[in-house]
Amino acid sequence: MGFSRNLTSEEIIDQIIYWNQKLYPKYIGRLVFMGMGEPFLNWDNLLNSLDTINNKNGLNIGARKISISTAGIADKIIQFADLKTQINLAVSLHSANQQNRQKIMPIAKKYPLEELKKASQYFTQTTNRQIFFEYTLIDGFNDSAKDIEDLKDFFSNNHLFYLNLIPLNPIKGGLVPSSASSIKHFTQLLDRTNINYSIRRSFGQSIGAACGQLATQHLG
Repeated sequence: MGFSRNLTSEEIIDQIIYWNQKLYPKYIGRLVFMGMGEPFLNWDNLLNSLDTINNKNGLNIGARKISISTAGIADKIIQFADLKTQINLAVSLHSANQQNRQKIMPIAKKYPLEELKKASQYFTQTTNRQIFFEYTLIDGFNDSAKDIEDLKDFFSNNHLFYLNLIPLNPIKGGLVPSSASSIKHFTQLLDRTNINYSIRRSFGQSIGAACGQLATQHLG
């Protein structure tokens, strides 16, 4: 799709106001900066919007109910840690092997795993809060015993590192999801480590609206 421009802080806030109006009398109680785009590359607008979102005189969404997902912008993770906020931080990891990770995430060439690991350790040491690593399971790519060893090395027994396993939502001509048996075997191996993890459920797959599916569709 390509990059066009960053959202302004007003545009970010307007999305929440819009859905609060649509959902009334219900309202948005949890918020994630996730999906298309990198929040940490829109730093000023991100922080400005968070000021209003979290402010009791603004949208009044509690910090612990807000999550920000990054592809691994190491220097911004450090800056974010220094803010000492209660906002949750998630990192798109998907492989703890440098060569494999940069195959699917070009940003890994600029911010290699070693830098990401150090920045993430700094985050947990500074905030004493968990950091969540997103890991989409891809058949024959990141679901082997060797990948478990790579994860063990990356996590280095840090009890505040938390792994979220995510089944890949298939798209035509795209990567192949790990099979149910492969996922079971992978988690059995994980159970023998000190890595804390959970398996996320996927929603919207049956109508092609799950994570990563909608943006690939051409409406005509």
